[in-house]
Amino acid sequence: MSVVRRCLLCCLVLSPAACAAPPGLEQLSEVAEGQRYPRCLPWQELERLGGRCHDLHEITSEPERQHVERVDMTLHEDGRAVTASGLTDVAGWFRDVEVLPSGEVVAVGGRGLKLARSDDEARSWTVTSYSGFADLVLGLAMRPDGRGYAVSQNGGTIFDTHDGGRSWEPFNRVFAGLDDPDYHALHVSAGLFDVAFADATTAVAVGYERMLRTTDDGMDWAPVELPVPMDDVNLQEVAFTGPREGWTVGSGGTVLRTRDGGAQWEAVDIGAGDTHLMGLDFVDAEHGCIGGGFKVWCTTDGGATWHTAELEPPRPMAWEPAIGVSRLRLRDAEEGWLITEDGLVYASADGGRSWTLWLDLARPGREDSDGVSLMGLALGRDRAWVVGSGTLNPGPDADPRWDTRRSPLLLSWPLDP
Repeated sequence: MSVVRRCLLCCLVLSPAACAAPPGLEQLSEVAEGQRYPRCLPWQELERLGGRCHDLHEITSEPERQHVERVDMTLHEDGRAVTASGLTDVAGWFRDVEVLPSGEVVAVGGRGLKLARSDDEARSWTVTSYSGFADLVLGLAMRPDGRGYAVSQNGGTIFDTHDGGRSWEPFNRVFAGLDDPDYHALHVSAGLFDVAFADATTAVAVGYERMLRTTDDGMDWAPVELPVPMDDVNLQEVAFTGPREGWTVGSGGTVLRTRDGGAQWEAVDIGAGDTHLMGLDFVDAEHGCIGGGFKVWCTTDGGATWHTAELEPPRPMAWEPAIGVSRLRLRDAEEGWLITEDGLVYASADGGRSWTLWLDLARPGREDSDGVSLMGLALGRDRAWVVGSGTLNPGPDADPRWDTRRSPLLLSWPLDP
């Protein structure tokens, strides 16, 4: 009797169950009601079925939601009033912020993979935490229609929202084993730092030595081949001026440009040397600025030429000069704002040719010994918002419910019409 016939006889007569094909990933995972992405079944069910299934990103606990209030105090600087705020009963910090057309504010950060959303007056907030650990959500992109992504330090988890940040779902794929090349291509161990939309279905996320891109509204993401070695390069921010033109910047003076919606990129030398570039914004295809250290490079001709402006800090800063500017936003071709990690806000009224110190949050007597860190900046229709962390000495009008040593830090001020 042949080996094949003998095995078939054993299978059918002695152990029919052995004839069954091993369960596939479709049988070992499911898409929960109201969700977009598959997740592996509980381990007990996998053991019963005799199969192996691994999630790209494991969410170890149910999301925890807090409904909290914003509490304020007023800072005065050269006749200007700035509202400094915290959130009641929330511990942690924010790293990025966006303002929706309705006036609602969306902010992300940590500890615990925090995603927060306010009401249209930015007074009441819902803060959702997806982890019990010190994980950070680092970058955020929101469309006017409420579509959005947030990216995190936690293996490069990408969160997805379709309702303006009211609810989020972590992108996921399932794998038979952790040796799958696709798993390693999508699992960014050192994290993703920023994300941006090119159009309604295309977006790009950037991070440590890596770039991911979706062209199907976030149903799947794939790595992008980059034109230069990315060894030890942190791509910090990415921005698109339209469906095809886009830019990304990062450590080591890295500047990359795309002309096809993020499929291919080319290196651009703006003369930044090895500066750690973290600020990037374009108001149209021609006008844009890049910031890093205490310098800003701006273009008015789509990147053909760049002019440089130097910032003058009021005193030696706590951080190395290589990590000064942390975010930069342009309101139009003339008006721009930027923040530095150690608490300075600068403004430009001439398209970035010069910058004036507008707010010194870290001046002696204003902060306490723990210092401050400003990381996120957004310009709404009539108000600017900054987010970060740090502790301020309470002013005379400070709300007593604000624990400045624990709460995320928010700043806001009105913009001229």
